[in-house]
Amino acid sequence: MADFTDAAQVTATMHWLSKTTYKANGGPYLNPGETRRFRHFQIRLLLEAHHARRPWSSRLDLVLDRWDQSTEGRRDLEDYLRANFNLRPPIEIVTFVDSLYADLIQIADLYTRLARLVLDKVASPDQVALAARMFDAGGQARSLLSP
Repeated sequence: MADFTDAAQVTATMHWLSKTTYKANGGPYLNPGETRRFRHFQIRLLLEAHHARRPWSSRLDLVLDRWDQSTEGRRDLEDYLRANFNLRPPIEIVTFVDSLYADLIQIADLYTRLARLVLDKVASPDQVALAARMFDAGGQARSLLSP
């Protein structure tokens, strides 16, 4: 997988949220009924960090694992992301897929599993070194990838 990163075929950005710190600092969308808005906000933060590393071309379709399959939820996310001027050119379409049937989402899942091992501080030194090669990490996650 790291070979894909080295060849610039895959660019992975890690976004880590410490719930304790987020709540203590009064992060947005913590009230009951704001789950969808919270998820959309976190996706936006990840995409902004990723876009800063590797801007996309004139057309981008965002493909996500199916955590919210409603048509309304997809439209809300599309509208929210299109209104963000930090994400230009704007995202064209948001599609939700079942990772069981989408190979690229399965690859993203492997990256996510490695990131989770590092963030949970249970990764071996070899896994941490691999993650440091594969991911750009911001904020609190950056220190976890440092030797």
